Amino acid sequence: MRRLWRTTVWPALGAVPLGVKIMGIVVFPMVVMGGAVMLYARDEILALARPAPIYDDLYALLTQRLALTVGVLAVAGIALALGLSYILVRPLRQLLDVIRRVENGDLSARVPVWASDEIGQVQGAFNRMTGELERSLGALARRNDELAGLDVLSEWIALNQDLDRVLERALDRIAGLMDSDVGTLHLLEPDGRFLRERVVRGQMSDALADASRRIRTGETPLRQALVQQRPVALDDVSAAPELPAETAAALRKEGFGAWASAPLVVRGQVIGTISLARRTNRPFGPDDLRLLGMIGNVIGTGVANAQLVADLRHKETELRWALQKSVQAQEEERRRLARELHDEAGQALTAILIRLHTLQSESDPETITSRIEGLRLLTMQTLDDLRRLSMDLRPAALDSLGLLPTLRWYIDQCARSTDLPITFYSPDDLERLPTEIEVALYRIAQEALTNAIRHSGAGAIDVLLERQPAAMWLTISDDGRGFDPAEAGHSGLGLIGIRERVGALDGTLTLETAPGAGTRLSVQIPLKEVPL
Repeated sequence: MRRLWRTTVWPALGAVPLGVKIMGIVVFPMVVMGGAVMLYARDEILALARPAPIYDDLYALLTQRLALTVGVLAVAGIALALGLSYILVRPLRQLLDVIRRVENGDLSARVPVWASDEIGQVQGAFNRMTGELERSLGALARRNDELAGLDVLSEWIALNQDLDRVLERALDRIAGLMDSDVGTLHLLEPDGRFLRERVVRGQMSDALADASRRIRTGETPLRQALVQQRPVALDDVSAAPELPAETAAALRKEGFGAWASAPLVVRGQVIGTISLARRTNRPFGPDDLRLLGMIGNVIGTGVANAQLVADLRHKETELRWALQKSVQAQEEERRRLARELHDEAGQALTAILIRLHTLQSESDPETITSRIEGLRLLTMQTLDDLRRLSMDLRPAALDSLGLLPTLRWYIDQCARSTDLPITFYSPDDLERLPTEIEVALYRIAQEALTNAIRHSGAGAIDVLLERQPAAMWLTISDDGRGFDPAEAGHSGLGLIGIRERVGALDGTLTLETAPGAGTRLSVQIPLKEVPL
């Protein structure tokens, strides 16, 4: 029985329309209770009149009146039930219609609230829920658009290595996403005091364009983004206190109001800013600043990658050029050695052979003694020449005595051969260092002194060798004509070779020079597991 009720009776009752249920709730109790009361009253009245001769007439009259009254009550109940059903069912039907529209994707549909009763409260709650859903889906759609834009921008940055194209595409993308009239992208100059415009999008007057090309960081609201390292926004950029009066006037004249800027950050360092401006009165909100900050980080990474690629290409070009020059230098050195061996050592050995041959026919002891002395002197000179060539190739003293004595000998040789005062500052004693460090420091000093002697026109040269707990320092400075550091990478094989030797040992190279100001080259080589 219970199963029959659950599976058949209750679903059947539940399927009855709500209006019929309301009519049943109103009419059925009214008819039952009214009929029962009237039957009871009729029976009581008839019981009192039973002995009377008018009983039959009274019975018929009361029965007719009772039937009429019950009928009237039933009609009144049905009318009342219809009214209540309309009042209750219509809001629910409207709610059901709106629910179907929401299911079909129309989130703008709303239920008209008739009253503040429970049904009205349900309608209001449904409207609020639909409104929140519409806002959430709108925010989700905007977020998807932002993510899609970031994805496209990141892909573009990954596939393109030209810095200007990366910046132009990035600014176009962000200006379109945030519906801005003007966008600018500035990069910090090396001294950090000025921002230089790299890319601009949108229309602005010539005066404003000129003012935007190079900006002092203290005279622009961009400073807030630089200092705080987070996006900032202003509802009226022309009212920013940092702006010069003429720039503020130009902004007001062109109608710029809302403004936002985000820093370009690479590994915790700010390298520039990206800024957007609107002429309409639509300030940038928190979501706009969040998106601008994310794109600023993406662009900062893109700028860093582009610069790394540019540096790598420059390095490859420099190394290719250095390899070519190195091959040429090796060939020149081979020719020089061959020439010196042939012209000096070869001729000297030939002369020795000829003199030895003449001694075979000489019988005078004094003459033999004199010629042997000449042979001895010529042999010593030949040995000196061979020793000098050997020292040029690789000084044996470097392997047997170490860096300090070898550098002293080489500097003394340079000073004697050039009549140029070269002062060597060094510790009194220096323990042996790893072979690769000693060779690198010797070759660096050799190359730097050669450059200074040949090209600087210096009147004096100072060489400093210093031992610190964790590093070796070598500094060569002169008072010569100097040169432009921007051209240092292409000024000759020497600097490139020095840079490569220092880099191979994880060292640092510092070059301080300017036209007419002399040159100072400092090298720091870290020491690893070298006892003091």
